[in-house]
Amino acid sequence: RKPYSGGIHNGGCMHFGNDGFLYIGIGDGSPKGDPYNIAQDGNSLFGKILRLDVNTNESPYYSIPPDNPFINDPYVKDEIWATGLRNPWRFSFDRLTHDIWIGDVGQKYFEEIDFATPLQSATGLNFGWRCYEGNALYKPSGCLDSSSYMPPAFVYDHLVAISPKKDGAVIGGYVYRGNKYPQLQGWYICGDYMLGVIFTLKHDEENLLTSMQSNVPMFTSFGEDEHGEMYGVDYEGVLYEVTVPNIPPPTQANTSKFAISVVYPTVVNNNHITIQLKALFDYVTITDMNGHQVFSQKLPAVKMNTIQLSIPELATGMYVLQLAGKVTEQHKIMIQK
Repeated sequence: RKPYSGGIHNGGCMHFGNDGFLYIGIGDGSPKGDPYNIAQDGNSLFGKILRLDVNTNESPYYSIPPDNPFINDPYVKDEIWATGLRNPWRFSFDRLTHDIWIGDVGQKYFEEIDFATPLQSATGLNFGWRCYEGNALYKPSGCLDSSSYMPPAFVYDHLVAISPKKDGAVIGGYVYRGNKYPQLQGWYICGDYMLGVIFTLKHDEENLLTSMQSNVPMFTSFGEDEHGEMYGVDYEGVLYEVTVPNIPPPTQANTSKFAISVVYPTVVNNNHITIQLKALFDYVTITDMNGHQVFSQKLPAVKMNTIQLSIPELATGMYVLQLAGKVTEQHKIMIQK
């Protein structure tokens, strides 16, 4: 039974794993914010990924795999494979490594891609919603220590697009394992329906490499054929083949055009912010989400590695910190009291 009347974010993606079991992604079912914290409630199947053995012809037409991670936990239903998800409505398995990649739609500011190897998955992971949205605290009341949650592999905010829109909706994709385009081999390809962008992600030995391509169709889903070639479909039902041209060179995750410098903490509660600069900037400004500038400071005309900002008292909420010079960067910060 759905936990919310009139709710959305219901998930619906299903895949068979290489183990022969059926994995089902179910959203938290809420219209906004998961007010009942269903995604963290082990007695609800919502906000979870389930793992079922459907090789049976008898009601209820499935059984519980004996190695499901929560099968001996009295506080979590046996069907559950992973918890703490908002709307994992597009996830997939890498057909070569069997790693899982999950596109989990964000609440308001951040979209995330979750990742786990088969070894990690077997432990029963909690991906953190609604305690976290991306890497930012969302509603921490009653939450565990951060070490209890699996952090996302990749997070982006809604300012990554050339023409930013108010909202975003991550569309999880697939790891390319086809033969037509060797340059794409091993890259995870996903997108954002609202922002009209495509991301490619790939782990090297130490980092997650990423690139972004803008001004693409508003993809609602991706798929692969029996040969590993990839396709995307847009809202109008037009089918596209994923090809190589115009893919920007990769960078380390959360770098390049949408986050070169490092701003921390991103959740600010003491009026102090540290910025590790990777370029020369003239000004730093902070604006609220209505576009009103609440802070501005001119920066020294010399290259600095790190600066410390003391900002005024600001109301609790999300703000945009902008570094302006020959290039411009925007970073989201959360003010909490």
